[in-house]
Amino acid sequence: MKITVLAVGRLKETHWRAAQREYLDRLAHFATVEVKELDEDAELARHIPAAAKLVLLDEKAPSIDSESWASAVIGEAE
Repeated sequence: MKITVLAVGRLKETHWRAAQREYLDRLAHFATVEVKELDEDAELARHIPAAAKLVLLDEKAPSIDSESWASAVIGEAE
């Protein structure tokens, strides 16, 4: 499985960059993960492949547990 994370903006704080590295290292055992940091929202559309499955993460959305999220996202990809 390949996961591409499209992020608008860049992580500036050292602790957030360290956390990102930690999670990317963990995910590397299960999937190929690429992070693309974009300068503005307008760039998002041209970086999404036609056959991609889109998952939007929104800090204001209702919370779900990790197992439910994985089942909904990864379960469909397999």
